[in-house]
Amino acid sequence: MICHFPRIWRPVGKAVRASIPNLPNTFSIEEILTAFIIAETRLGSYSTWQPYISSLPAEFNSLFTYKQLDKLPRGLQLAFGNAWPIVKRIVYLSNYRHSVDRWCTTALRSWRNLSKYFQAVKADDVSESEFLWSWCVVNTRCIYVEGHGGVLAPFLDMLNHHWTASVNTQFKEGHFVIISNSRYEPGEEVFISYGNYDNRTLLQNYGFVLDDNPNDCVPIERHHLDLLHAVKKFTRFDQKIALIEKREFLTNQTGFTVEGATWNLIVILNILEDCTPHGVSRWKLHMIQSTEETSNLELVALLAEIVLDAYPNDIQDYTLKKLVQIEKQILYKLAIHK
Repeated sequence: MICHFPRIWRPVGKAVRASIPNLPNTFSIEEILTAFIIAETRLGSYSTWQPYISSLPAEFNSLFTYKQLDKLPRGLQLAFGNAWPIVKRIVYLSNYRHSVDRWCTTALRSWRNLSKYFQAVKADDVSESEFLWSWCVVNTRCIYVEGHGGVLAPFLDMLNHHWTASVNTQFKEGHFVIISNSRYEPGEEVFISYGNYDNRTLLQNYGFVLDDNPNDCVPIERHHLDLLHAVKKFTRFDQKIALIEKREFLTNQTGFTVEGATWNLIVILNILEDCTPHGVSRWKLHMIQSTEETSNLELVALLAEIVLDAYPNDIQDYTLKKLVQIEKQILYKLAIHK
């Protein structure tokens, strides 16, 4: 199947500069496109881009619109940066920069930059809702094209993501062409792949999650290992944790998947339960050996239960609730049920 889309995205071309004159050279491509969307939306039916603007969703699922982020487990709160509301977030930034998600930091900085720009050109102030909607248009629809950077490709953004999709892309006769490697029947939805993302990343960047996402991972954190230590009383725990953190084995892909514990989590657990007297030299061997499983499946199950205990049961936001359900399902399969 072949789809042709007009090549009309030139982000710093004449059309864009006409809508946003005196454009600061310091603006990122996302800020340029967001300013363009704001300016064209304000023109209403007078905008050349009205057919595209009118095709966009009236609302977006965004980290700034979810009302129950504070009910999520600590790790999810930090991953999403307590992104709501955006005005209060500015105060939050000044006190907790170390735990602020890059997405939220960038959004706030861009809102300030755009507000200053529209004030400088004597245009109406950019409201919170206006910024959030335009920012979400760009960040949920912007694609990367080599030689152009981030671009908007109108109507290409109507194709949804699925991890099974396989496509090839090319430029041809003034069009951007998508060639699907899968066969589709008439009336069947066509998918493309946004990348090999886990559900937390999909939610953060695009506002949705997938039930059958093979890239999904429920990550663990240092405080989960502290709770595990409180039960198991590992020898030389602080020294082992220092080595684990120095070697950066605790990442957002250290945890549990539908297949079980990840390789790096197995390494961590093997180090923690190592009681041999050889110390650091012995622990380092766990990091380079080909380890497929831990000898202590009970330890894996206990840690899964510790992570599971932090999840709430009263989430109402639909997409957040779905994410919680998916992650809990992964953990349930491994946890000890008392």
